[in-house]
Amino acid sequence: MFTSASTIALINALNATFGIIFTLNATWTVDRYGRKFLLIVGATGMAILMLCVSLVGIETPNLPGGSKSKPVGAAIVFIFYFFAFFYKPSWGKF
Repeated sequence: MFTSASTIALINALNATFGIIFTLNATWTVDRYGRKFLLIVGATGMAILMLCVSLVGIETPNLPGGSKSKPVGAAIVFIFYFFAFFYKPSWGKF
């Protein structure tokens, strides 16, 4: 879907940057609300976002050849960044 090396590098760099940023608030959140709350919220958010990824993949039309368009790919990448928002400070930290 993304054939440009610079686009792929940008996606990977954003993923790493968001991973660091999303993990920074985990210590404060655990101290304030506790580990159980953080894990429940993280699991709920991840479950909803995995449902969103599958719905976007299933409900959008395929291009000739069976692939998806670039806007659909960008939407799925954005949803995975949002998934990292829930994963990194909860299940990814412990």
